[in-house]
Order: sequence, then structure tokens, then C-alpha cells
Amino acid sequence: RASADRSSQPTPRTSVTKPSDGESVSSLELVHQSRQQSPSSVLQQGTPTKTRTEIPFLLRGTLREYQHDGLDWLAGLYATNTNGILADEMGLGKTIQTIALLAHLACEHHIWGPHLVIVPTSVMLNWEMEFKKWCPGFKILSYYGTQEERKRKRQGWTDDDQWNVCITSYQLVIQDAQVFKRRN
Repeated sequence: RASADRSSQPTPRTSVTKPSDGESVSSLELVHQSRQQSPSSVLQQGTPTKTRTEIPFLLRGTLREYQHDGLDWLAGLYATNTNGILADEMGLGKTIQTIALLAHLACEHHIWGPHLVIVPTSVMLNWEMEFKKWCPGFKILSYYGTQEERKRKRQGWTDDDQWNVCITSYQLVIQDAQVFKRRN
């Protein structure tokens, strides 16, 4: 069967390209302005002023500017019920930004968990240490070990006061999938 030719149909807008209701600058005007001005000034003129996400009181330490931008973006995704992925070079603070988002959810939306953080086995300990350093107000369950050790860790884990964040590996989520389904 032949597929319909969609080359003449307009492409759907995304939240990134969709102009806001308050914008009066057309895309042609922006193109014209961009030839005359620096890219940053065009961005500032064509983008409505945005409120910064307040740094959660649970968070210890200081976020760098770009990490605060990441928190703003993640909080915005949450507010619009949209999925997203943080992806950048290693060492720029994706872990911290994620912890900041969970602290934001606790402080601003009273959502303390349960949160499930699934990471490669090689960085599980790092995530646990970063939570303890950056957000000591959260109760953390590091879910790893032998089958018997994991069974002990699950005792009483349906009680919401036991832990706020469970950190585990991809392999263990697959292996113990039925247990995680029952937890929810």
C-alpha cells in the first residue's frame, strides 16, 4: 500500500517552536533581527521572561547556574506532565539536578516518594553518597545484594515512612520486577 505524501502538510509544532500567546514577534521578524543582532539578544527578545525555580530548602550545597537551569527545565516538565531526559557530558551534574528535582517535588508539591532511581550497578554507591550529601532529609534504600539480602530490605517497605528513594540497578529491576510491581 502506498503511503500518503505529507510533504505539503505543515509540520506539527512542539513546545519549543510554538509561539506563546503573548508573543507579537513573527518568525520572519526574528530572522530579520537575527541578522542584525547577536543570537542572545534575539533569544531574550523572542522569549517571555521566565521565573526561576526556587532552590528547595532540603537541598544542601549550591547549584551552578547551568544546574539551576536544569532544575528549571525538569520542574517545567513536571508542571506540564511531560517526559524528558537529561543528557550531557559526564561530570556536569545530572545526578545533582535529579536530586534537586526530587527535593523540589517534596518541598513544593509535598511529593516525598516513593521515587525509584534506576542506575548502572557501577554508580549505585555514588548516587547513595550524593543523596546523603545533597539531600540528607531523604530516606534512601539502596536495593542490591543477594536474593536473601534484598528480601530482608523489602521487609516493611510498603510503609511509606520506610524510605523516600529506592536506588537500584537495571538488572535488579528486571530480576525483581514482580516485587516492584507489588510495591506500587
